Amino acid sequence: MLAAPLASGVSSGPSPPRRHDGSTICGLHLIFTLSARTTFGPDPTFDASLFRDRVRAALAPSIASSVAGNVPFWTTVPMNWRNELATLRDYILLPWILILLPWRWAWGVLWWLTRYANAYDAHGLRSRAGASPVLGASADAGFARRTQFVRMLDIIDAPLSFFRSDRHLQRWWDVDGAWPKDSACLAISLHYGNGLWALRHLQLNGHRTHLIAQRIDPAWFKWRPVTRAVMAFREWRVVRLMETPIIHSGGARARSLEALRNGRSIVAVLDNPQGLERGVVPVQMFGRRLALHTGILHLGLEAGVPVVPYLTSIEANGRRRLRIGPAIRATDVAAICSQLEAWFQPSIATDPAGWHLWPHIREFEDTVARYHPAAADDTASPATGQL
Repeated sequence: MLAAPLASGVSSGPSPPRRHDGSTICGLHLIFTLSARTTFGPDPTFDASLFRDRVRAALAPSIASSVAGNVPFWTTVPMNWRNELATLRDYILLPWILILLPWRWAWGVLWWLTRYANAYDAHGLRSRAGASPVLGASADAGFARRTQFVRMLDIIDAPLSFFRSDRHLQRWWDVDGAWPKDSACLAISLHYGNGLWALRHLQLNGHRTHLIAQRIDPAWFKWRPVTRAVMAFREWRVVRLMETPIIHSGGARARSLEALRNGRSIVAVLDNPQGLERGVVPVQMFGRRLALHTGILHLGLEAGVPVVPYLTSIEANGRRRLRIGPAIRATDVAAICSQLEAWFQPSIATDPAGWHLWPHIREFEDTVARYHPAAADDTASPATGQL
């Protein structure tokens, strides 16, 4: 079982001494060395020899303790390296194995693996903890399992798009609605469902599109080569699917406005937990007042393009659905937000487990309480599971 090592924890009794021939540390050294080099583009700040020495120094005590038979090897590995090994397993090895299966089989295996939500990334458990004060009894074990399933599908989509052609989109995705035909648009969504293939669908319908993404501080990736490789690969797949570069935050306003005025569309998600201290508006979601970003909506108004909401949802038997809302051509941000709220609410009410950011819901609520205290008091009663 792929998830067993993280779930097992410390054994109930002392482990018998195990004989090591050096293959364990050699294997870990090889994994981290290859992962460190699996980046897309040169990194002048990365010192491979220093990284190799750091790996050896970090793992040597763990190997020594394990050889002595004191504790299981996995529990002696430092937490930062343990997290990188888990990322290697969950974000690289497992997805790249599953995409070799027929899609319906891969779908079934993914659902089977969600039984180990406490091991695989623990996203399901953290989502359940965040949702319980809001949804009450609805945030049960089944909710945790489904949130984990949504997360796993989102992870597998990047390597899936590498091996599967547009026929996968045509065969396994149902589409409700249509993108504007006569102009560029500002496509707005939430961290809900699996949106990677939606970017491709927008491009296939004649829209040259840029995705606005948060710029991540390179220091965050220091000594995290596997995480760095995963992020780099996903961004590379986004660029390949849209056939246009990503616009990162930090100078994004000027570039986005130029793109919109030149007839190119922009894709953005409004529920980013980063940067909530600037440009947010409280909206009703899941019976609570949460903060959504509004900066990109001002750009849409300035460029004179319609705002088009969209969401993706998970169906049964391997199928997913892309729902495209009507074009919003309001004249101020408040009116746009009101219409977005009216469209998103019933769409996400049917499956609250599709939202990826349940572990961060307190951050959204706290932002409303800090910057919009009057709106924070306007909340629905919890435990209803309704919007």
